[in-house]
Amino acid sequence: MSAISPPTSSAIPTSGVRLRRLDLASVETDPAAARERAALCRRGAVPDPTAREAARAILDEVRARGAVGVRDANARFGGGLADGRLVLDRTELRRAAEALPAAIRDALIAAAANVSHVAEASLPASLSITPVPGVVVERRWLPLTRVGAYVPGGSAPLPSSLVMTVVPAKVAGVETIVVATPAGPDGRPDPVTIGAAGLLGVDTVLVAGGAQAIGALAFGLPDAGLEPVHCI
Repeated sequence: MSAISPPTSSAIPTSGVRLRRLDLASVETDPAAARERAALCRRGAVPDPTAREAARAILDEVRARGAVGVRDANARFGGGLADGRLVLDRTELRRAAEALPAAIRDALIAAAANVSHVAEASLPASLSITPVPGVVVERRWLPLTRVGAYVPGGSAPLPSSLVMTVVPAKVAGVETIVVATPAGPDGRPDPVTIGAAGLLGVDTVLVAGGAQAIGALAFGLPDAGLEPVHCI
């Protein structure tokens, strides 16, 4: 793996670049500051209504038609396997893990160990209190049974996202983990992402992207042997 050299000073445009400061204390008295704050808060919370409607239509298709709806969406928007299959099982994931180059495998293991340390330190503690004799009050933290992790793929795969979602779920004690990730333009999944899934013990990989992947995780695909997850 080649190292990435830091950019030279000439690669970073510095002329004409200014950082502006928005004083939140002035929002109550300065109408311009109030408008700027409102615009900043609003831009991510109100998506394009046409995008929302298109996503809802895809979700409705997946809910009604199952695997057929996902395949149709994959055909329209990309992200599906060339052979039309939707699910990769543990055997395929294990083979992909075994095929990883040693350097990439070592890097994934190191990254997973670091994420695991942070996740373990972040686990909430259950407690048991006896406020009066004979009365016990408990607060228990229990893991979900099935979770889904969406991992970007396609032309810009991010195996790091798989590590950062799957490892905390493993540390929490989740029984079944399903990863959804789209294939590339050639109809093949990213080998490092699939290898990382096998390396970390993911149960199933759904090869799909976008709203159709989220719908498949949420509703399940009975005709493809995929049960719904409890959290994405």
